[in-house]
Amino acid sequence: MFRQAFRRALSPGGYMYLERMVREYAGFTRDKGVRVSAANLVASASRHVLGRGEHDPYLHWLEINRIRPAELEEMAVSAADGGTGSTFLMIVMASGRKGSDERVGLTLGSLYSQAYPYWTAKVVGGSSGRDHGSDKVSRLDAPQDPADAINNMMAEDDSDYVALVREGERLPPESLFVMAREIANHPRTDLIYSDDDRMDRDGSRGDPRFKPDWSPDTVLSTNYVGNLALFRRERLVETGGFRAGTGSAMQYDAVLRMSELPGWKVRHVPRVLFHRGPGPDGPGDRSRSKSAVKVVQDALDRRGVAARVFAGRESGACRIHYRLSGPRDVDIILPTGGRVDLLDTCVRSIFARTTFKDFVIHLVDNSTADDVREWYEGLDSNCAKKVRYLEWREKPFNYPALITQGMVSSSAPNVLLLNDDTEVVTPDWIEQLLMHARRREVGAVGCKLLFPPPADMYQHAGVVMGLFNLTGHAHRFVPADSGGIDDSANMVRNYSAVTGACMMFRRELWDEVDGMDGFNLPVEFNDVDFCLKLLEKGYWNVYTPHAVLYHHEALTKDPPRNIEERNFIRKRWGHVIDHDPFYNPNLSRVSEDFSIRRYPDPFLKVFDPERKTGP
Repeated sequence: MFRQAFRRALSPGGYMYLERMVREYAGFTRDKGVRVSAANLVASASRHVLGRGEHDPYLHWLEINRIRPAELEEMAVSAADGGTGSTFLMIVMASGRKGSDERVGLTLGSLYSQAYPYWTAKVVGGSSGRDHGSDKVSRLDAPQDPADAINNMMAEDDSDYVALVREGERLPPESLFVMAREIANHPRTDLIYSDDDRMDRDGSRGDPRFKPDWSPDTVLSTNYVGNLALFRRERLVETGGFRAGTGSAMQYDAVLRMSELPGWKVRHVPRVLFHRGPGPDGPGDRSRSKSAVKVVQDALDRRGVAARVFAGRESGACRIHYRLSGPRDVDIILPTGGRVDLLDTCVRSIFARTTFKDFVIHLVDNSTADDVREWYEGLDSNCAKKVRYLEWREKPFNYPALITQGMVSSSAPNVLLLNDDTEVVTPDWIEQLLMHARRREVGAVGCKLLFPPPADMYQHAGVVMGLFNLTGHAHRFVPADSGGIDDSANMVRNYSAVTGACMMFRRELWDEVDGMDGFNLPVEFNDVDFCLKLLEKGYWNVYTPHAVLYHHEALTKDPPRNIEERNFIRKRWGHVIDHDPFYNPNLSRVSEDFSIRRYPDPFLKVFDPERKTGP
């Protein structure tokens, strides 16, 4: 069967066939080891079978999405006929090191090739007096820290938007036209950014970065916005311009300060409109991390947030430790279906491994026998003091109703929903969840869930809308020792939703969105619906990788798929399913490992049908 699947996988549409076949095979057995092994094949088969070379998914993506010469001609004509749209000042940062002139030449050459003509460039720094031979390009001599000189130059310039570009970085010919069109469609945009990839000296491309829309926690973890960030000049000047002393994070710092302006507007164009240069992205790892930590710490200090910033695992990444503020008490609402062996593992792991002490467990018994009550009555006195038993037996499974019972019987200002088939791994897991849940801008907070050994794979690192035309778990079946693409699974970041298997929130938020919907969603998607209601209210849902639990998934209740619930969630949240703001539309809708979208993809709507319209 698998030999046949691998042969089919090499044919057009084979990836989706392999996905479907393996998932069907995984459903044939309830044995966890077999289920996980089969499911893991889904995530790995495309990498190993479809492989690299002629099957490199990014090369295939480039071929499908490349701009044809006729389209560039239409863009140029449209730009000329439409008169002057937004004007761009491109600041090219020259290092003065060996080969700098050649790298600056590559960058300027990409600007001269633009279909959109309304730009000028300023080459900043470097030791060469080379004349670039155009009234569109001039040089600005600047000291080692050029921020003040750039700010003075910007104050006298009349361009609408300004961007920092390092020597050797390039823009494809359609880049500024597409940006100008986006600005024309969304006037008064303050910051606009795109996806990017890496281009070697010979023009070969790879290492794409497909980014989310604006994501405030993600941008505090890493400067995912990247280098092609176009700032509205007058608004950048309003912030004080580029800041001296920020080193390699000068642009990162400007992004963070721009995001603090009242009523600011940001746009993300999910197209590859920028090519990073060959080699590392800027200065060395230690320098990048030090500069990033400084500008993020400065941003939190400006905002009055009590927190300390540390260097993350990857170069330029940050980890923030928020100081706990406000009430600390936590009520853990723990529904159980009667599997006492799992329940015992879960509760004993809480008492044995948890460093946080200000919690009470509210055990909601939805079983059909006396086993759970007898287990509860057999708890030792120390544990029994922190466990409350709630009887909800002999009733149909309705997850929101179970949680509501727990909410009614509890009173702590912080609520933690927890499945009875979880097991604590990191001792400070509650503190890691609570530090985010107490932030007033945050809605629900979720953790990193792993399949237990010997599987050792991710089960949950956030919920992505639109996967399989509904929802999926970020990084599911990716090996636990991997951080996923760009180590994103090891960074605090925003998602549209997190799973209710381990979810913390402030009690008042439950009332603000009328809790979970037990009428329309008694079994499935009630946690997702709850999170999306929070998102709709303006709260950010957060995933933290620093709270880790095992999830013995599908060993408790394994409800049948309910078509009514699926139809309801599609109807209620179809706009988020079609475009999850925290998941790039160029990524797969039929895999959970953030792999590149393959063609044909029956789940993905055409995202950019206006390619030929003018700015």
